Amino acid sequence: ASTTTTAASTAVSAATTASAATGRDVDPCGPRLKKRCYLSARDDFDGSSVDGALWNVEVRNDGIRSGGDEAQYYVPEGVSVRNGALTLQLFYDPGGGGGTAQGQKCNMDPLSFYPPQAHLSVGFDSVCDQSDRRPPTGFFSGRINTMGKAALKHGVLEARVRLASHNEYSWSAFWLLGADFRSVGWPFCGEVEITEMWVTKVSWDNAVGKAMVPCLTAHTSNAPPPVGGWDGRDKLRWVAFNEGGYDQLVRDGKVDPAGYNVYRFEKEPDSLRWFVNDEPVAEARRRKGDGGLELRVRNDSPDGWGRWFGRGLWKPFEQPMFVIFNLAFASKTSHPQQRLDQYRSHLRDGIAQLDSASIDWMRMWEVE
Repeated sequence: ASTTTTAASTAVSAATTASAATGRDVDPCGPRLKKRCYLSARDDFDGSSVDGALWNVEVRNDGIRSGGDEAQYYVPEGVSVRNGALTLQLFYDPGGGGGTAQGQKCNMDPLSFYPPQAHLSVGFDSVCDQSDRRPPTGFFSGRINTMGKAALKHGVLEARVRLASHNEYSWSAFWLLGADFRSVGWPFCGEVEITEMWVTKVSWDNAVGKAMVPCLTAHTSNAPPPVGGWDGRDKLRWVAFNEGGYDQLVRDGKVDPAGYNVYRFEKEPDSLRWFVNDEPVAEARRRKGDGGLELRVRNDSPDGWGRWFGRGLWKPFEQPMFVIFNLAFASKTSHPQQRLDQYRSHLRDGIAQLDSASIDWMRMWEVE
């Protein structure tokens, strides 16, 4: 990691940072966006703890999605800063956390995954209500976000990230969520995965997983938030663009799915663009006429790109979006209770360190 001292949410002019020794501190907007940007947030993780001026460390046991889909309990013990990087650690503690969960009060209220209208119409509980009810599964991990502290409206987000790749059904992601998440809920706030990866198989002999290729995602809705009651199970309002994108680059040896890669995301009023190691991966744009969203992904075709496709609204991507970095584990679909019990039988007694994901550095550049 850089030896630059961590400084969170500081508005530093591009002219000031251009003289820094590392290229990551040179305004990337000029060559790409034809605009000047200032450095709105940065972290080199050179200290020994999480920078609370930039990051929120989540405590929650709700399983994130409706019905507690994921198995992990997010706790501060799953987040550490050492050796110039921030690391999320997925671990198993059959003793109910060995004190990890003791006294760990959910800190996400009054947050809810779904819009406020969902509570009125179908009675969805808040994150902390669900957390308080669900007993720990024994699996713990880490999740951080910049909500209320740093958000990208128009500009460039860059980070050197290593995704989790060594444990069956680890699910790590570096992503963005709309800053109006608290008021309108998901999917109306918009969501962008800059990169995420599932681990699909693991050999118990050497504990090295066969990793799914990193992918990108954009989530939006096909209708504005309703004024009255809303049924959060109405998937007709949810539009997903789940795309590989990185496949060809992995095959060409330009992306290491188990190692560090430099991801760049460019956000403009009418376009979104994904890059890895300076290679273009995908782009989305505001469709002419109806103002919808359409996307295309790099592939092995003669011109290197797939066709434009998609539906849904562009509007969620007009607003600022905050950063989330998390390491999840399993789901009800991939790991029902019987599967989790079988999984536990492979683990030794005591605390088992299962997987990890890390950020080496991050830069957020906002258009002046």
